[in-house]
Amino acid sequence: ESAALYEHLDARENLRYFLQLAGRAPTPAALDAALDRVALAPDARGRRLGGYSKGMRQKVAIALALLRETEILLLDEPTSGLDPAAIDEFHALVRTLADGGRAILMVTHDVYGACQVADRIGLLHAGRLVDEFAAAPGARIATEAVHRAFSAQGLARGLA
Repeated sequence: ESAALYEHLDARENLRYFLQLAGRAPTPAALDAALDRVALAPDARGRRLGGYSKGMRQKVAIALALLRETEILLLDEPTSGLDPAAIDEFHALVRTLADGGRAILMVTHDVYGACQVADRIGLLHAGRLVDEFAAAPGARIATEAVHRAFSAQGLARGLA
């Protein structure tokens, strides 16, 4: 939910630093391509993260995950702090990555968003899997069904 990035560095410097720790040497073009994919404004890329909004920081963290080119992405509340347009862009990106063969495990409270991008959803209560939903090929998971299960578990009343 909250990416551990360095506030005194700009977006490109953060990406370069963390990728170098992983043994990678990204080109400036690769950095900008990843930042383009997450729609971080070009004029923001050279500014220190200390002046970024939470949503802008999330975009840098997502760009880092893309540049790592891992087969599996583990995302914890990745849309936290993003505005509605950025959330839609993020969901489209997640769907593209999944369709391209990446496995993505995302923890989120955004039931609607999860239903838009997920092939499978697991509903957790008190650390236990209490329900699971799967999309039929070419279809989406029914948001209403997930909400009904959520409410039936008492989760809507904050009993989790």
